[in-house]
Amino acid sequence: MGYKELFITNIPAISAVYFSLLQCKYDFYPIEREAVLKDKLRSFIVSDCGEYDFFFDVKQNTCEVYPYWPRAAMLETATFYIDLHQERRARSWMMQFLKKRICLSNCMMWTSGYQHCMAA
Repeated sequence: MGYKELFITNIPAISAVYFSLLQCKYDFYPIEREAVLKDKLRSFIVSDCGEYDFFFDVKQNTCEVYPYWPRAAMLETATFYIDLHQERRARSWMMQFLKKRICLSNCMMWTSGYQHCMAA
């Protein structure tokens, strides 16, 4: 069986996600890290984190082992699909999606009612 080479690359958009989480008290970086690296990571924390408020909502109480699940993973995944050159189009599309939440809510109610009828 042949081996494949593995390359690890820096993806700035993912680094930006974790920089933002770090500003909002992300506390999983020190696990199994040496003190020098922990101090280096802490040096990136800025005192005023007002512009990073959005990232406070990434931490939840739904997963004891890793409270940033699944939202941190969702942000990471989104970075692969967002083309910064087309950010305006992406933002416009997301706004349309948010406006359609009512439709999605109605679909969810219909699905729930449909399943209830089928079970009877």
